[in-house]
Amino acid sequence: MSQHSRSACIIAILSLSMFASAQKMAPINPSLARIESRVATGLMPSAVMLPPYKPNMHTLAVYPSSYDLRTLGKSSPVRDQGYAGTCWAFASYGSMEGCMRPSDTTDLSEMNMANRHGFDVPKDWGGNRDMATAFLARWDGPVMESDDPYLDTRQVSPNTFPQYGHMQDAIWLPPRSSSTDNDIVKHCILTYGPVAGDFFYNPDNYTSSTSSIYSDAVNEGNHAVTFVGWDDNYSRTNFKAASGMPPGDGAFLFRNSWSDDWGQAGYAWISYYDRNLLQWAWCYPPLQPEANYRHIYQYDRLGWTRNFGYDSDTAYAAAIFPAVATEQIESVAFYTPVVNTKYQIKLYLDPADTPLTGEEYGVTTGLIDLPGYHTVVLSSPVPVIKGQKFSVVVKLVTPDYKFPIPFEDYVVDYSVNINANPGETYTSADGMTWRDVTIDAPKASVCLKAFGKPAGLTRTISGQIDLGENLGYLPYVNLQAQIRRTDVSGDTVSTPLLRHLNGEYRIDWVPAGTVSMRVSGCHYCAATATGLGTKTGDVVTGFSLINGDADGDNQVNLFDLMVLDSHFGKSDGMADLNGDGMVNLFDYVVIDQNFGSQGSLSL
Repeated sequence: MSQHSRSACIIAILSLSMFASAQKMAPINPSLARIESRVATGLMPSAVMLPPYKPNMHTLAVYPSSYDLRTLGKSSPVRDQGYAGTCWAFASYGSMEGCMRPSDTTDLSEMNMANRHGFDVPKDWGGNRDMATAFLARWDGPVMESDDPYLDTRQVSPNTFPQYGHMQDAIWLPPRSSSTDNDIVKHCILTYGPVAGDFFYNPDNYTSSTSSIYSDAVNEGNHAVTFVGWDDNYSRTNFKAASGMPPGDGAFLFRNSWSDDWGQAGYAWISYYDRNLLQWAWCYPPLQPEANYRHIYQYDRLGWTRNFGYDSDTAYAAAIFPAVATEQIESVAFYTPVVNTKYQIKLYLDPADTPLTGEEYGVTTGLIDLPGYHTVVLSSPVPVIKGQKFSVVVKLVTPDYKFPIPFEDYVVDYSVNINANPGETYTSADGMTWRDVTIDAPKASVCLKAFGKPAGLTRTISGQIDLGENLGYLPYVNLQAQIRRTDVSGDTVSTPLLRHLNGEYRIDWVPAGTVSMRVSGCHYCAATATGLGTKTGDVVTGFSLINGDADGDNQVNLFDLMVLDSHFGKSDGMADLNGDGMVNLFDYVVIDQNFGSQGSLSL
């Protein structure tokens, strides 16, 4: 096929995917027609265009004026992509690895992702956020770098390596609405860790003396990197390349994948005012253990490539699966296209002609604040018997956006390797009248997944965590939980602990039995709860952590004062006890208030 005919096919709405007249397709990204132009750096455009809606719930009263994840040990080492178009894989795993750090320093294999993403795109053409998320969401990865080492000329990777954890959530940040609309990016860096994102790289816009980038010309992003911090006061005079100086101060710090010989040991700055910055951005919260679920149910192996609606912000999607084992269905996953998406999930057993013809099992409702791929734990697990059919029915309400349903569809030279069968996935405008997706699009499937595991093996521990009066910025805390069986011998399992703004926490997949749980955090003394009986059900328990442990020895003492002395006047996450972005006299007040306190030393 010639490039002219290929481009025409890509930007057209394919005749194979023409849905019923009541349904409307979201436009495919016209930039996808220029895939080959991305060879030099490795980022190709997404087929999916997120609407540029600005969230309003992720703004702290004041963000630190500067922030650097490297000081917290949350940026993995700089890599080198060589001559292959694999920046998107390095950016993706730069986010995932950084979000796992510092408790888990595993090096993940970009080679495996780049060679096994499954799309009809040669490695040297590059990739994007959607391809990375689809690869991880279907449980094909990640695998460890030691299993599949990087070599830029290698085009094939085996599928026999063990998987390192399960990616259950991916955040897709909406495009910035202006050069100063940076709060959501800062929120994600503070809350989770590094953010993968794009910009347009042109050597003429790079100032080597300051390792800084600025462009005032509008272009499509062609390179993906990992953003690890910012400085609101980074001077505009540091930008001296062809585009001149930006109109104001401020820049993001990013980790590149061109070796540590480039930039400042592999890092560089890009102005807030760069006109091509963060058109696509994404991040991966910490992986869940591989044992969290036993089975995944899915038809959309390439994930979200198109979306549609019924000229309304409300629509329904459903999938019917045969159970592969006698187990219980614990969770459901789907994509959301806009901020503040509301959902309703129902499961039915033994559906017949439509997804709703069967026994209904419970309702799970909620709101998802950011776009991306999300796993929702059901309000009650649904037991199934091997061979029994069950249906997952999801209602999505996407405010002010009339294409609520993401689905996997055939796009020429992009998502070709897909297949679908009648009786698998359905859509509806009202939740009553259903239409099989393959009637209008023979290869398409709605993006719904379900997860099952044997019943009775795990429990949930939840409750409140009190961090005292000197909380400061919540994301500085970086809480970790360690859980160990005490009724039988076993290893201690560590997991990141996401604490919500109201102080609540929740950890799923705790062994059924008797356990001890230790909670610790950045500059907080640890607290331990022992003898938690999870054999008969879930457990609720609270923790109170004491601030002031600047040196990490689980005590607030003179050594912590010495740490503050050595970091005074600097921006350091471990020594910044009150979270105002600077080590100053207020941090000494925290130590004075808690002097002599001691945390638990072990389980």
